[in-house]
Amino acid sequence: MSTLPISLEHLFPSGELSHLESSWRSLLVHGVSCDSRALLPGEVFFAMPGERVDGRLYIGDARARGASAVIVPGEQFSAQIVDGAPHIEAPRIRYHYARAASIAAGSPASQMVGIGVTGTNGKSSTTWILSQALAMIEGTSTNLGTLG
Repeated sequence: MSTLPISLEHLFPSGELSHLESSWRSLLVHGVSCDSRALLPGEVFFAMPGERVDGRLYIGDARARGASAVIVPGEQFSAQIVDGAPHIEAPRIRYHYARAASIAAGSPASQMVGIGVTGTNGKSSTTWILSQALAMIEGTSTNLGTLG
């Protein structure tokens, strides 16, 4: 369940943007993206370095496509307005991207329960039996593992 649009500061719920002017913190955003080609107007662009190419090379493209804000890697949180949009430096940018994407999607993991099964023998049987029992009780269940 999506909660969009959402204010920029709600994508950073630990107060990381407290130093940014209030009007920019309350900027409504319509999603997050780390791919400038797939970015839709109003989304926040996370310009992350990759294995082969640096996402910061595509900030101009993201802005041209309507990015409402740009997040780049940095040593500590800081923000400035560049070309009429927040340009925010964030440490641990991949963590912040994952958290912002989850928040933008309505925090689906908060609606799920995860169960892990470890050991030497019987893991597959245990997970399949548990999955079937939970499906009977809850109506849905998913079993992830090497056997499917």
